[in-house]
Amino acid sequence: MVRGVLEHHGRFAFILMNVPGKQDLMVRGPTLRLAMNGDTVEARIQRGREGRSLGEITRVLERAKRTVVGILGKRGPAWTATPEEEEDALPIEVLGFEKGLGPQPGAVVVVRVTRWPTMSSAAAGVVQEVLG
Repeated sequence: MVRGVLEHHGRFAFILMNVPGKQDLMVRGPTLRLAMNGDTVEARIQRGREGRSLGEITRVLERAKRTVVGILGKRGPAWTATPEEEEDALPIEVLGFEKGLGPQPGAVVVVRVTRWPTMSSAAAGVVQEVLG
């Protein structure tokens, strides 16, 4: 098992070891859904097909952020906010809007995370501010 900070790149990520002599560990696959960019995670090391070491996230030790900035949009009947910082990032489900705020497609919003991601569901939260 290893611990480090997750640097998310959409369909893959790296666990940054920040230890001299230790190589960062690549993570791919479904366990990426458990953590968000910047989270401190614990992972199991496995051998990949090419003989390289790959990580599988086993749990999140510490959340990096409580809010996420994203672009507000619709996915079917639901509102989502797609984080600006990550290419191919998973959208955050919008569960509601703070009093006085309403949905504005394409707006940059701040979402307070109220439900962390799991293997079966995306992160979700409430829009607390519209930035523009």
